[in-house]
Amino acid sequence: DTHCWPEWLEDWMADRFNGSHDLGPQDVARPVHLVNGAVPGTFSSYMSVCYNVHVPQDADVIIVEYSLNDENTMSEKIFDNTVRRPFERLLRKLLLFPNRPAVILLNAYGWFQLDDEVEDGTF
Repeated sequence: DTHCWPEWLEDWMADRFNGSHDLGPQDVARPVHLVNGAVPGTFSSYMSVCYNVHVPQDADVIIVEYSLNDENTMSEKIFDNTVRRPFERLLRKLLLFPNRPAVILLNAYGWFQLDDEVEDGTF
């Protein structure tokens, strides 16, 4: 079996930040510990309520990806709807964690949502 992308990210970060590279004038090697708090098939509305169960409070970096699951529930009101409000609420809660973590929004490409006429893998 192959690794999932969070494992690849953890390996890369461990290689980069555990002292094997020059980090600058204040080189400080720190252990990398990745927690995959993802809950497959959920909307951001779930995580905006249950984030404290899945995301450690002492996180330094948090990656959020709901572009595929939330997209299917979008209405015509792009910025003021029942999908965007919980998503924004989640982001605001994460940004208030004690370590003031960097919150990275990742947007996955929904290749499986393409029209039927796209068969050769080109986008």
